[in-house]
Amino acid sequence: MLDESLFVGTDLHEREVEVAKDKQVKLWFKELPAIEFIRFYTLSTSDDEMVRLGAAARLISSCLVNPDGSPAMSYEKALTLKNKPLNAIFAAVQEVNGSASGKP
Repeated sequence: MLDESLFVGTDLHEREVEVAKDKQVKLWFKELPAIEFIRFYTLSTSDDEMVRLGAAARLISSCLVNPDGSPAMSYEKALTLKNKPLNAIFAAVQEVNGSASGKP
């Protein structure tokens, strides 16, 4: 039998995220399957500029949830994030999912 740690879990991950200077918010994230990161990297190298620009927003909207596990932010809303919050939330998405750190 395969080890369950190889697969996406159902637990939610709570993180304090600094979204502005001296402003932290509590956010919840779910683990994403590897396919979502493959999609992110594919979108982020698209020839279509709008597709590339929306890649991080799509990943954030897939991972960010309310405490009950329901989606917390639509893709359209994620597209309107300011730069610092987008980068901070994206970093938390990567941390929760064990990805290398870095900015979108």
